[in-house]
Amino acid sequence: MSPEHPTPAPPRLAKLYVSYHHDGDEHFYRQFCRLVEGYYETVQDSSDERVSGCTDAERVITGLRENYVAETDCTVVLCGLQTAYRRFVDWEIKAGLDLSHGLVAVLLPENLPDWRGRYSLPERLADNLESGFAECLHLLQLSRGLRLFGKQIEEARAKPKSLIRNSRPPLGRGLWSG
Repeated sequence: MSPEHPTPAPPRLAKLYVSYHHDGDEHFYRQFCRLVEGYYETVQDSSDERVSGCTDAERVITGLRENYVAETDCTVVLCGLQTAYRRFVDWEIKAGLDLSHGLVAVLLPENLPDWRGRYSLPERLADNLESGFAECLHLLQLSRGLRLFGKQIEEARAKPKSLIRNSRPPLGRGLWSG
C-alpha cells in the first residue's frame, strides 16, 4: 500500500484467561488452545504460587488479578470431573469476577450430568450461571465451530455487572482443593 493508505493493523485477538484443573485436564486445555488458535489469545497462570501450592488465598488472588487476569477480556473455565474441587480454579474465577470480566464455562466430555441433570461445576461459577451472568457450552459444540463460542464470549462480556455473584469466601485447603 502507498504511504497515503497504510496497511491497517490486524484486529486485536480477544484475550481469554483459561482456568482448568492442571493435573487432570491438561490435554483438554491443549485441545481448547488448538481450537481457538488464531481467533483468541489464551493466558493461564504459571506463577510460583501455583507451582509451590501456596495456600494464601488473598495473596494468590491479588497476584492472579494483577499479573494474569487484568490483561484479559474474559475468563473461560474448562469444567472436568474434578474442576469443582480445585481451589486455584475458584481463586481464578474470583479474580476475573473482581475485575467484572465475562465468565464462560466449557463442559468437558467427561463431565456428564448427574441424575438431576446437573454438571459438576465450581460453586462460584454455578452461582453466576444461576444469576444469568455466566455463559455455558460443551467442548463438543466448540469443536464444531467457533461461531457459538464467539457469541457467548461477547454476551458474557456485555452482561450487566449487577448479575455478578462473587461473595463466597475463597475455597480453602481441603481434601479436594489442592
